[in-house]
Amino acid sequence: MNRTQRWRVAVGGVSAAVLVAGFGVAPGVANGAPRPVSAVTMDVGIYNVYLGADLNPLFGASSLPDLISRASAIYAEVERTDFPQRAEAIAELVADDAPVVLGLNEVALWETAPWALVQTPSGPLPVATGPYTPTFDFEQILLDALAAEGEPYTVVATNSNFTSATIPIAIPISPTLAARFTDHDLILVRDDALKHLTVSNARSFNYTDESSFSVNLLGLDVLVKRGWSTVDITQRGRTFRFVNTHFEAFGTTPLQDEWRNLQAAELVADLETSPHPLVVVGDINARPTLCQDFRQPPQFRDQNVVAYGLLEDAGLQEVWPLVYERDPCGPASWTSGQDDSLLAPSTLDHRIDVVFISEEFSALQAETIGEEPDDRTDPDGFWPSDHAGSLAKIRLDART
Repeated sequence: MNRTQRWRVAVGGVSAAVLVAGFGVAPGVANGAPRPVSAVTMDVGIYNVYLGADLNPLFGASSLPDLISRASAIYAEVERTDFPQRAEAIAELVADDAPVVLGLNEVALWETAPWALVQTPSGPLPVATGPYTPTFDFEQILLDALAAEGEPYTVVATNSNFTSATIPIAIPISPTLAARFTDHDLILVRDDALKHLTVSNARSFNYTDESSFSVNLLGLDVLVKRGWSTVDITQRGRTFRFVNTHFEAFGTTPLQDEWRNLQAAELVADLETSPHPLVVVGDINARPTLCQDFRQPPQFRDQNVVAYGLLEDAGLQEVWPLVYERDPCGPASWTSGQDDSLLAPSTLDHRIDVVFISEEFSALQAETIGEEPDDRTDPDGFWPSDHAGSLAKIRLDART
């Protein structure tokens, strides 16, 4: 049985109940009694598509020649990891299950421009001398790939996070070209589904400066911004709020968690204002609380649970352990840890890409995508991303 068959056969028994709820009055309900409100079943998901390279070496640069060398290596890695090729594989995986609503992380925009040294009060600094031109627009590349698979999607919310445009110097990658990077998180809705549902109240935010990690580049302090977006989805008179976020991955504590814990608290404060049931997805860079001791001996990184626990304390439950109660932490659930080369054998070893739901929902099915050898790209054999994606089938339960 293939992935799609596993995904769909598990929910077959639910269809009749959902169909009955969809007609409004259940059998045996007398005329004049309260009419139950329809249940709504929907496939949702999250996928971190990988920006294409590790940016951290950039921030160790000690001089302009060192910066050029490091930036050049990073941009060469973006080219090598070939997002157009990876996008085809991601689109095929997404189209196979066709989630209605999908959160995406690390949807990069890479641009280049000519540069030159310009004399400033601080001395000669690299400055762009012409407009930036997109070279890898991950959003458009992926949307085109999804359309080519016959499952077009529409972007309904965009969150702009870290951008090197805020750095007051150009980042040279060669003697003549500078590169600029902008990180986006997106919420997508399948075009076909837009015929049957409405999307409203799109909102996007960045976490406060106090909740943001700072790095140093040639003496300049640079904030690494992250954020979250929300949209309200309405179908058959039922509305829920879909939330996508990407918490900080780095910090200075042993678990590198101080910034993401602050971000989780900031997000929870916004979630608590929602007038609607919630679906929260994202790469939260924190591990499940119930998985702290599942490895023997325990692994230190599995203690990185505070941000996850804050979402639980807000009344949310992750779909995966609801569906797989007997194996909530095992390899089938892992979404992170893939080697940055994207060419090594799989090194996935933990789950941080999650789908949470509030109590008004039931969890019906959960699946990871992009983790099987057959999911690798053609012709180069890249993993589609350094993450696997997480999909879930959920039901907003009927109510009277």
